[in-house]
Amino acid sequence: VNKAQLLSLENPRYRQVLERYDHLKGVKMDDMDPKDYLPVHLILGVCDYTKIKTVTAPLIGAANEPIAEKTKFGWTIISPGKEVDLSPMFLTQTSTVDY
Repeated sequence: VNKAQLLSLENPRYRQVLERYDHLKGVKMDDMDPKDYLPVHLILGVCDYTKIKTVTAPLIGAANEPIAEKTKFGWTIISPGKEVDLSPMFLTQTSTVDY
């Protein structure tokens, strides 16, 4: 494939997400890119994701709120799978703050 970018997603605006949900206090995300769309660099399957999870308990808020999990690569923010406002779902975003 002769393309510089194969896949992009709507920017989830992590700064706003972290400010909005109290249960995400302490999560560090270093991707505060202001662009409307961001490139996808890596897609992990479930079996791969389980290999990078840590023993740190996930940060879970109320129903339909995002969940944060600590991985070997840093924090991830994951959609609960159901968006109340029908906006695009979050995909995992890795933070490099911790390594």
